[in-house]
Amino acid sequence: MSKTQRISSFFTGLLMMAAAVFMTVYPEEGYILIIVILSLGLMIRGIRSIIYYITMGIHMVGGRRSLYSGILILDLGLFTANLSDVPRIYVLLYLLGIHLFSGLVDMLNAMDERKLGAGHWRLKLSSGIVNIFIGLSCLIFIRYANSVVYIYCLGLFYNGIMKMVDAFRKTSMVYIQ
Repeated sequence: MSKTQRISSFFTGLLMMAAAVFMTVYPEEGYILIIVILSLGLMIRGIRSIIYYITMGIHMVGGRRSLYSGILILDLGLFTANLSDVPRIYVLLYLLGIHLFSGLVDMLNAMDERKLGAGHWRLKLSSGIVNIFIGLSCLIFIRYANSVVYIYCLGLFYNGIMKMVDAFRKTSMVYIQ
């Protein structure tokens, strides 16, 4: 990771933590902000994946996968942008699915990294456990109106901390001989 990427990751983590604190203090505005953050994040990620396919992936084996995932993620972002009028329980179920799936993927990646002898598998495992905990808390507090905001803030704050940790973590270079 270059110095510019480290600085960007650190300030992104700070911004995420500040947004989590703001949404905790103002939960009514936080719900709309959650919808905006989720939809913009997914749409930007989908567009980046499609651009990656157009510029590089078209010439690679298996590059079409980035096109398909980009279209799917862009569609998911557009769907999320339309969730502002639905009851909050649906957004809570949406967060439940995202966190449980993300936690499961992180835990499986951590187990693979452990088998391969990678050094940072514990950090990924803890990230997966926290995501599953957040997903289960969505299920437990499904009946409370403002629980969407607080659960999302918890996840956003944790991800901000992890971004800042990644900014200071030493990256290993692999040399091929």
